Amino acid sequence: FNPETITEDYEIGMRLSRHGKKSIILHQFLERIVTKKKRLGRGERQVKVKDLIATREYFPKHFWKAVKQRARWTYGISIQGWRNLKWDKSIGKNYFLLNDRRSIFANIFNFLGYFVFLYWIAIGVVEHFSDSFVSPPLIQKDEIFWKLAVVVLFFFLWKIINRAVTVYRLYGGFMALLSMIRIFHGNLINFFASALAIKWYLKYLTTKKEPGWIQTEHQYPTEKDLQLFRRKLGDLLLENRLVTSGQLEEALDVQKKTGARLGEILIQKGFLKEQDLKDILGIQQEGRKSPSS
Repeated sequence: FNPETITEDYEIGMRLSRHGKKSIILHQFLERIVTKKKRLGRGERQVKVKDLIATREYFPKHFWKAVKQRARWTYGISIQGWRNLKWDKSIGKNYFLLNDRRSIFANIFNFLGYFVFLYWIAIGVVEHFSDSFVSPPLIQKDEIFWKLAVVVLFFFLWKIINRAVTVYRLYGGFMALLSMIRIFHGNLINFFASALAIKWYLKYLTTKKEPGWIQTEHQYPTEKDLQLFRRKLGDLLLENRLVTSGQLEEALDVQKKTGARLGEILIQKGFLKEQDLKDILGIQQEGRKSPSS
């Protein structure tokens, strides 16, 4: 374990691989019964569904918080990973390393590509309304660059389809459509994240001090998000003596005024530890009895 890296999970995985350890992508599902409305007519029906066991957490909602989080990944993987892990003897592993490390440059060029796109749109508009203005094409159809552009376009569309299908399976059709639009937003975050990572690296070159480890700011699910909730959060916290009734009432008063999540309020006020909240949320979602009952 390298305590100076800010993407410790990535580096540990790479080091284990070099020691001959194998990794797999585990697909394991949990069956449960849910109540759904009948497709035809009124009433409800019981349906057995399979939920993929996975870590699901919300990315930071605020733009600059998202940039800072993405910058940590970019710096740790593209810059620290390059310096600490070097290159591998395997061509296949070097391909994946190259794919990871090029992201800091690709994020910048992707964003700059939008200016080329806007230029192309502007030229098209001017040519449409002006017969005398003719601009030479950026590339000719008989050039190799045209063929490469077609190949890149194919893989770009393939990536969009895969993203939309994956989002649809978890969040439905509306979010699947939004996932296509959010590509621009994601590229904007990646651009500023890469710029911030480069800034950190330049600072490291002058001071020889690595940037501090940045903890992800978790967004906790609401009762609406987690349909498996059986008991109220406050009841479980009181039962396990993690908060007092006075602290809970104070947090509930704040929640009524601000609409913030109860768990976040308790943590901000210092009434509850983050790990204790995670444990109780796990108990609440599973619907099992708490340790003290």
